[in-house]
Parts: sequence; C-alpha cells; structure tokens
Amino acid sequence: MQYVLGFMFSEDRRQVALIRKDRPEWQKGKFNAPGGKVEPGETPSDAMVREFSEETGYQTESSGWSPFARIEGKGENKEPYEVYCFVTVGDLRNIRRTEDEVPWIVEVDKVSLQRSEMVGNLPWLVHMALDHLTDGGPGFTLITYP
Repeated sequence: MQYVLGFMFSEDRRQVALIRKDRPEWQKGKFNAPGGKVEPGETPSDAMVREFSEETGYQTESSGWSPFARIEGKGENKEPYEVYCFVTVGDLRNIRRTEDEVPWIVEVDKVSLQRSEMVGNLPWLVHMALDHLTDGGPGFTLITYP
C-alpha cells in the first residue's frame, strides 16, 4: 500500500498546515499532515495534489511539491506500506475545511509542545520537512520501520 503526506508551510516558514484526523482509528483526534492513499494509476506527486485539495480545499500543482522522505514499514496486518513525504510553501489563509477532518494552522515553534496531540513521528517530520525546504538538505531520506 502506498500513501502520501504533505507539509505546507507559510511563506515565512513559521506555520504549517496540519489536519486533526478522524480516521483511521489509530489517528483519531491526533494531528497529522494532509495525505492519504495513492490510487491505482496515480503517481505519488499526483496523489499529493489530490489529497491536499480534498482535505484543505487548496489547489496546488505537483511541481510545487518537493519529496523529502519515504517511510517504509509493515502495518499491523504485516502488509508492507510506503509513505511518500512532500513539502511546499503556500498561502495558508486559503486552507479551509472540506471534509469531516479539520485543518489547523500550527506554529512551527510549538510543534514539539503539542507532541501528545500528534501522530508519533509528526514533530520530527515537520522539522525534517522545514530543513529540506530551507536548504534542500537532506536531499532525500529513507526511513524504515521494522
């Protein structure tokens, strides 16, 4: 199974758009980045554009998203998964609620303070995305969960 996850930062890089998740159950009530499943025949970058639009109402272009990491692992059912992580910059004032999950604009310097409200690896992914956005490094990171 393939998924995408996208971090949109404000122009000044002080804020990031996140989603208070309603599903799947293990994420319910927690913050995560907008994202979801890659559909058959879709590239990860095309899935990122679609998912971001579905969850935030903000239309982007695939060329605006920069891949910075891929997470590999096995789910509870031992099925392998991949999560393609992307980053971009945009006008966060254009983000709105479009589904049952609620978008939130979070101050980057408060991400670590809200760790208990976030999916486990989200705080360090936010900072990794910001680092990539700021200076292009790391170029691309592979993260493997056992």
